[in-house]
Amino acid sequence: MNQKEWPLWEVFIRSKQGLNHKHVGSLHAVNFDMAIENARDVYTRRMEGVSIWVIESNQIHTSEPNDQVALSESDNHKIYKHPTFYNLPEELNHNEELDHNMWEVFVQSKQGLNYKHVGSLYAVDVEMAIETAREGYTRKMEGVSIWVVQSNQIHANEPDEQDALFEPAHDKTYRHPTFYILPLELNHM
Repeated sequence: MNQKEWPLWEVFIRSKQGLNHKHVGSLHAVNFDMAIENARDVYTRRMEGVSIWVIESNQIHTSEPNDQVALSESDNHKIYKHPTFYNLPEELNHNEELDHNMWEVFVQSKQGLNYKHVGSLYAVDVEMAIETAREGYTRKMEGVSIWVVQSNQIHANEPDEQDALFEPAHDKTYRHPTFYILPLELNHM
């Protein structure tokens, strides 16, 4: 990456009516604090959101485009339907390791639609995370693409910041026509 270029962040917003965080777009920011503030300014309006997640784009791992067939295969022959079917390696039994091995899963259900957060899982690496996500969070003909990201790579606004972050900005007087002073010539047109 060019030293003058700011990192790219993916933005996920949970609306008041929504249960899931949905991918709404990308933006460049120096750090996650700036990314959250810019995401609020660019992607939310009029108290629409209740939570913002930002993830540095290089931390997101995606399923391969040719995996679409595997994502839509019938699962009638599968005896496992949930990630708990998998036996986790012994090294995951230590609590301090669990956060490092927790992954968040985002699924795009159809081409052109937003990615939605569908759940979490434990996995030792990205390949296991994608495979477990495929088996646990996609159904027949659902899921065109999967994104997985380690949970500790998600930066979110703090719950106590919610009101201040999403409340209307009353101090932005430049949004009101009375803020601008017109030349006298225009007032007498």
